[in-house]
Amino acid sequence: MSALNVIRFSLFGLLVSLMLLNSTHAQAAAPEVNIPVPPYQRCDSFSYQMTKEDIEKDFIIDLPEQVTFENGVMYWEVNEQKYWPGLTYRENDIWYGKASITLKMAPKSGIATAFIRGKQSADELDFEWVGQDTTTVQSTFFVNGKNTERQSATFAKSSTDLAAEFHTYAIDFQQDKIEWLMDGVSVDSRSRAAKPTYYPENAREWKMNLWNAGAGHADWAGPTDWNSAPKSARAAISAISFESYCGADVVKGEHKLFGGAATSPTAFITAPAAAPAPTATHEPVLPAPPATQSDTNAEDSGKKC
Repeated sequence: MSALNVIRFSLFGLLVSLMLLNSTHAQAAAPEVNIPVPPYQRCDSFSYQMTKEDIEKDFIIDLPEQVTFENGVMYWEVNEQKYWPGLTYRENDIWYGKASITLKMAPKSGIATAFIRGKQSADELDFEWVGQDTTTVQSTFFVNGKNTERQSATFAKSSTDLAAEFHTYAIDFQQDKIEWLMDGVSVDSRSRAAKPTYYPENAREWKMNLWNAGAGHADWAGPTDWNSAPKSARAAISAISFESYCGADVVKGEHKLFGGAATSPTAFITAPAAAPAPTATHEPVLPAPPATQSDTNAEDSGKKC
């Protein structure tokens, strides 16, 4: 081997050694980064004014052109072209607690008003109203996207028109019991002890909307006839609130790890050298896209009560 080749190989070996040394040093000196560690709970109770500014702080407004705010009330309007207005909570950190909404349901046949804790194809707790019956509110739940045990909802009758008067509905979600309440009175409940293997445990999302149930579930919600009066329908919301069950010993605004102490919603670990340090984020709860007729059928193929 020529002297020139020997020098080349020596320089190459030195370069590789320097690269390995630098990599080892970088790995040892990698900064700590925030990695989300579920399950955690937002330890805060909060309520909202029905103004666009207050709602947009924590919610995504779905189909905003169909949502208006007037004198402390938020209105959602549906018509033949646009029938999917609503709200989606931006985070998924409001686990155990009482979620409440004060509303007037949409009165048109075929239109369903929904107040949901959870997410489709996952654990879900529902309040729903169908426009063909304005004196009844329905409650049900899903486990892993399935409603195998409760094939029909619980129907709570009212002596008043639920589309004409405001009523407060709450889903009280606890580790061992769930209650659905209307104006503070329990209308439905579920105990974990009743069926430990069929209990919604992870309903952390929060969504409210209107949808055209008559397109695929007319036997439940009534047919949707846009040619007959009224040509549109509105739901009205005057209050939204959430009461956390973290406990009085937890500082407001903190997050609490279940099975552990109060903490921020992240843990600190050493980042691998090969990966850049990510910014701490929460997975967003994405809004439902404006639905077409076929989309509506797909969205609610398992939701018939």
